[in-house]
Amino acid sequence: MVMMRAGTCVEHVLSQPAEDDGAFVVRIDEPPAKPAPVHIEPAQRPPLLRLRHALRIAVGKRLQFAPEFGPRGVLGAASVRVVRCGAPPLRGEWWATDQFQVVAEAYRHNFGHGRIRDGRSQLCMYRRGKKVVDAWGDSLGADESYSGDSLQAVFSCSKVMCAIVFGWLRDRGHIDYDAKVCTYWREFAAGGKEDITVQDLLKHDGGIPWLDDKVPSELTVGTERLDELAALLAAQTRIFPPGKRVYHAVIQGPLLNELCRRADPRRRTIAQVLSDEIAQPLGIDVYLSLRDDQDGRLATSYTPSDLWAKYNLLAPYAATKCFLGTDQAGAGLSEMIANQSDLDSLYNKASRPVARDEDASSDEQRRRFINTPALCASNGMANARGLAKLGAMIVNGGEVDGVRILRRSTVREMCSTLDVRPDAFFGNADMGWTRGGFYRWDHTAKVYAIREGAIGWAGLGGSCLILDMEKGLATAFCTTSMRHAATTELRWAPFFRAAYEAIATAEQPSHWRALAIAARVFVRHGPQYDKRLQALPVHIE
Repeated sequence: MVMMRAGTCVEHVLSQPAEDDGAFVVRIDEPPAKPAPVHIEPAQRPPLLRLRHALRIAVGKRLQFAPEFGPRGVLGAASVRVVRCGAPPLRGEWWATDQFQVVAEAYRHNFGHGRIRDGRSQLCMYRRGKKVVDAWGDSLGADESYSGDSLQAVFSCSKVMCAIVFGWLRDRGHIDYDAKVCTYWREFAAGGKEDITVQDLLKHDGGIPWLDDKVPSELTVGTERLDELAALLAAQTRIFPPGKRVYHAVIQGPLLNELCRRADPRRRTIAQVLSDEIAQPLGIDVYLSLRDDQDGRLATSYTPSDLWAKYNLLAPYAATKCFLGTDQAGAGLSEMIANQSDLDSLYNKASRPVARDEDASSDEQRRRFINTPALCASNGMANARGLAKLGAMIVNGGEVDGVRILRRSTVREMCSTLDVRPDAFFGNADMGWTRGGFYRWDHTAKVYAIREGAIGWAGLGGSCLILDMEKGLATAFCTTSMRHAATTELRWAPFFRAAYEAIATAEQPSHWRALAIAARVFVRHGPQYDKRLQALPVHIE
């Protein structure tokens, strides 16, 4: 029997090593007659509390609550029984500067204690060109080779890499954002595509979100048959009229890759330009194609249980409506999610692989994934350290650690001229893209605790590269957990909230900084100072 004062954080108790079957039983004695607990009916709760209660129900499979744990909460319950299933030990590193320790703490909490869990992931942040956070964690425990250097599939986060490669082409004078694609690729003018510009492809306004004809998978593997693939792309008829925005989830890669081959004097693929001109000079691990002998560096992704899928279906709509006072974005996401069950829907057509070969083995599919430079907008592989440094180069005006990749004027052009239009892929929700192909978070930013105006993009599963140009913050998050979609990703919020708290505290005068720290500690640990709680003895068996 272990005695402990009331008010001790239950999360701290649950973090201790489990005995026997890996379960804890926490019992709180009957509360005194006075003061009587305050009972709040569910319908009378503030919106945020109702949302939190709903989300707790959604994720309650891992934390099984006794029937007494209900609307009254801990104070009013006669007894509380929390069972925590045994979990593998958490491996990881949580480095951060003194100012950003709160971010590393928030990231570590993401692995348990009733929050949305990660199996394996990495988080890295740069501010003003200096690394401030470098953390990784592994709670699966099956493979101890995973570390902060492991590569992970980041899927559509690769579109940010492609945009930076085209920024390099623009910087060197090889391409013009306003020029028509057929200026560099004459055959592309067929099928009503003669007026499509370079920035139309970068902003998903090309009107060809998929190919009508099936592409042999051999055309996308390696670089030997890219000319044959280019012929199929050029022959495709434009599907949507000018001005109609439809997210080019997969097809953007082959289109941009061929355009890069035509514009680059050495006819290199986007993957080759990224490696030769950006990744190697910066010394970072970001790839759009891997050799077969590098396969061992790529961590295996996995799909979580149906419980998490259901959570990710419901959370974005509720959070958007609660925080923004509007359901425009949430309704668009709901429509997108509903379309997934229809194989002939626009969503599924635009999401299906360019090269379809259902008979290939899993090993063969993996080999094709890592060695398909033509699919560069959806098959990127990186770690958070590499992605964050790549983003820091953009945030810092084209230079990081003394290595200049782009001119400041080029970076300004890439991030300028925001174009916001309804996107049919996302249920006609407004999507804004910059001139250089970066997505800009505006009306949905509060859902993820991102500052409005931040740019970047994310990929399936939740990997992201997000750049706050005003605050000088570059954030990369990479995960092996394939949740529903990046657009329903809520794991980012604790990281960004903590980061902006740290930045705001640093920007305050010293005396205000001390008050801010004291206020944050009180908000987080306030219940420990409640006299009613201190009067309750707590026993742990």
